[in-house]
Amino acid sequence: MKYVVVPSKRFLKRVQKHRKSGRKHILRAVAEVIELLSVHDDRSLYVLGTRWKDHALQGDKHGIRELHLSQDDLLLYEFDEQLKIVKLLDIVSHEELRKR
Repeated sequence: MKYVVVPSKRFLKRVQKHRKSGRKHILRAVAEVIELLSVHDDRSLYVLGTRWKDHALQGDKHGIRELHLSQDDLLLYEFDEQLKIVKLLDIVSHEELRKR
């Protein structure tokens, strides 16, 4: 089942920042992850969990998921199961995530 991927303004700004700073490995990781998120089948969810360490956040960030694009770069996103949408929220470091 295909999901529509919707980037937030904050996410797009972060992508632009990574593009300008030359962090192409993050952009390649984002492209691969978006492909997996849009497919949303058992195989893609397994790959997201094993390779990208996908998991749900807890506490006040309940409902948001994160996965690791690199050692310290995290992609924050959320699913809307009813509308079949994946909303890409932000790319942050662990430290930035703790401060929120």
